[in-house]
Amino acid sequence: MRWIVGLDLRARSQGALGFARWLYQHARHHRFFAVHALALPQPYGGFIPDQLGAQALVQLNRALEEADAASAIADVGVVTDELAERGLERAIEEHSADGVIIGRRAPAGAARLVALGRVARRMIRRVAQPTIVVPPELELARLERGPIVVASDLGASSSPALRFASKLAEELGRELVIAHVVRVHGSLEGIVSQSAWSSAQLEHCAQARARLEVWAREGGAASARLHVAVGPSSPELLAFAEGERASLIVCGSRRLSLAERVFTSSVGTELAAAAQVPVAIIPYDHEGDEGAEGIQAFT
Repeated sequence: MRWIVGLDLRARSQGALGFARWLYQHARHHRFFAVHALALPQPYGGFIPDQLGAQALVQLNRALEEADAASAIADVGVVTDELAERGLERAIEEHSADGVIIGRRAPAGAARLVALGRVARRMIRRVAQPTIVVPPELELARLERGPIVVASDLGASSSPALRFASKLAEELGRELVIAHVVRVHGSLEGIVSQSAWSSAQLEHCAQARARLEVWAREGGAASARLHVAVGPSSPELLAFAEGERASLIVCGSRRLSLAERVFTSSVGTELAAAAQVPVAIIPYDHEGDEGAEGIQAFT
């Protein structure tokens, strides 16, 4: 696979750069192209963007050297646009990249409304390729042995995420774990006896696990370890991934509309905003095809 590594030349990008270097060292057939998207207002003419672009390119190369990541990066480039995310989208399209790696704005534990940052939020919603969001304080030692955890809702939107996670787990030699979270309706919890309530939960979990086994088998991942939990999706998935010392969390994305986002949140966005490890968000319509050979050099 070929990845655009979106860097903003601030400390928040160190996690993304470190993860790209780690993936370069541990996975075969992955190439990385560092891009700084320089956001400039429309009125700027040609000279000033060129001058700023040249300065940004110098800073970009310096950042790679300081992070000891220059050997992992096949090429570097600076793109200019009114919106940084649109510049990154253009870089992905022009160079037939398979996905993008970007840093998260805030460390784990920060307020989730601002944790991702504007560019990361919009990239998750807009791009047709996988987006990996990396916390700024990522500790590479956490990635050394943990499994890859893929979150599933047992629907079609999770199938591309399973394919992506399965392939990466094979490349990295990691265990694949499929996690599914169910909610047991609580309206009767205060009415029926505690034993009856516990029995209902156990039955519900057993049924969910049976459905998960079928889903995993049909998705070609019959050998994956399965986990079923009860509760709110994002907190349960985060707690499970933390307990497993997961090296990566993978989930699907349904690309909620603006109206849908008003009333509900994306599990992928919530995971990416809070996880202590990288979170890969795979669009529901992603086919997983490799990009065309021979990415052109950035200009």
